[in-house]
Amino acid sequence: MAQTYAGLEQQSLSAATVQGLIAAMHDGDQGVFEGYENELAVSERGAGTNRSVDAAIGAAVVGDGSVGVFFHSSAVENLTLNTNDSGSTRVDTIVVKLDLTQSAGSQTCALEVHQGTPGAGAPTLTQTATEYELPLADVSCADGYSAITDSEITDRRSWIKGSQAKPTYIRASSGDQSISSSTTLANHADFTFTGKANARYRVRFHLLIEGHTSGDFKYFINGPSGYAYDGHHIASGTEYDTCSDDAAEDVQVAAISTPQVVVIDVLLSISSTGGTVTFQWAQNSSSGTASIVYEESWMSYEELS
Repeated sequence: MAQTYAGLEQQSLSAATVQGLIAAMHDGDQGVFEGYENELAVSERGAGTNRSVDAAIGAAVVGDGSVGVFFHSSAVENLTLNTNDSGSTRVDTIVVKLDLTQSAGSQTCALEVHQGTPGAGAPTLTQTATEYELPLADVSCADGYSAITDSEITDRRSWIKGSQAKPTYIRASSGDQSISSSTTLANHADFTFTGKANARYRVRFHLLIEGHTSGDFKYFINGPSGYAYDGHHIASGTEYDTCSDDAAEDVQVAAISTPQVVVIDVLLSISSTGGTVTFQWAQNSSSGTASIVYEESWMSYEELS
């Protein structure tokens, strides 16, 4: 099985699998991510029709609005339907079912078949805070049927509002990084990404920093030829200043042993030449006492439509 999910206690999903999608979980929205892979589309069995259907690769957010769980299926999943000898057509609904009724660690989110009642149309789905069925498709199972084809499948997917927007990507720091006795800007080892030609990005940095007793911290965002950025930074809520690609910007940070949060938020434009965007930093005034950007720091970037 290649179904994974995140947002439940004691569950995890690798950043490589999510590929930034988890950050696109919108406030209160639930549905299928439009444009991602094959959008959990339900179709007749690809290996030959029988009493089953295939659900394609895709991702969704499942929940009633008070809770949202990210669901991801990385392979085609085959779902078996029961026989029908009732004398009437039965409609089954293919769903992504979130089940929070179990204890932490046993809660699930998975593709399932909600079997209907013969002659009663599509079944009523469970959609509560503790159990939520997100419909993907209705499947019409005729009396005595032996195979399901696409003509018996009705799409019921809903889409997350704004899911055509570009995803947000997160870069976490892999460890503390320090600079001493140097005012020369150096690349942060983790805070970098490849920008596309003629694209605009919102780029944010959330830094946990220590300075030294007689100096401070400076930063610059480097990019490919023709790029530009404008924005601002806030240092622990006490210092606010603007920043741009015109020059490195200094930030007054606290002395050693007093970590301080610095938040940098910029709009960055790339011209016809795409290339690497990198966060650079250094001491603003040289000191043998190291300035440190701690591993709890992170950056994010999103392409603007």
